[in-house]
Amino acid sequence: MKDYYTNTFTTLKEDLQANRAGADKAEVVLRKEEETLNAVRADAGDSVKCKNDCNNYVEDVSESLVKNINRIFLSDQPGLLISGIEPFVAILRNKMDAESVDVELFFKKHSSLVAKMKRMEMRDMN
Repeated sequence: MKDYYTNTFTTLKEDLQANRAGADKAEVVLRKEEETLNAVRADAGDSVKCKNDCNNYVEDVSESLVKNINRIFLSDQPGLLISGIEPFVAILRNKMDAESVDVELFFKKHSSLVAKMKRMEMRDMN
């Protein structure tokens, strides 16, 4: 039984180390997407064009990206990554800010996150 837990811990630790590089990359991608989305929002005079532009970004949010982010949430609780994603989640919620629990809820299930991103209407944003 002890070997099982030791092997499980070792495997999780190795996965975490392998995913940290992916998480750093994910953080950069998310910040870039946030900047792009903010630029799109600034130019959102044509809601149809804006919605199409935003839907193109949905394709960049892969299931593996969400899984890697969730692994990091569970193992490290990285404040910098979470605070980097909070503005994105705030936009999805049409709020001025978001909390870490909001981030975790939005990233819990890939299909729900992508569905919410596709349902966004820029003209309804405050």
